Amino acid sequence: MPIRISKATWSYDLYNGIGFAKLNSNSDGSYYTHSSRFKNGKGTNPEELIGAALASCFSMTLANVLEDESHEPHNILVKVLVKFEVIETEPTISRIGMFIEAEVPNVTDNKFDECIKIAEEKSPIIKFFNKAMVMTDAKLI
Repeated sequence: MPIRISKATWSYDLYNGIGFAKLNSNSDGSYYTHSSRFKNGKGTNPEELIGAALASCFSMTLANVLEDESHEPHNILVKVLVKFEVIETEPTISRIGMFIEAEVPNVTDNKFDECIKIAEEKSPIIKFFNKAMVMTDAKLI
């Protein structure tokens, strides 16, 4: 399996600076600022990227689980809300909510709920959130 690469740069101080995030697969990239993260300014932010990663991963995992159970989905929509707030002066991701709507012919509510639970156990991003081991290699240039 390939290793995926994402890059981000930040220039200047926190309040007046600007960052640029680039996904290896997206040649355009996205800008981010203090305002886009702590207010509703233009640009993206890390929490949106986390939400997008979770939503895309979970939708694919759920599709696979449903197919394994002989239920081919027509459409799966996953909406992720990431709550970012300052708690006792520390910026914190305090909650993540995932809302799923799926069009799956001939599946019962009970079977769908069972597939959701299995997908939650199998989703690589959810597993990562539960184990979160991040290795850091830093150098001053």
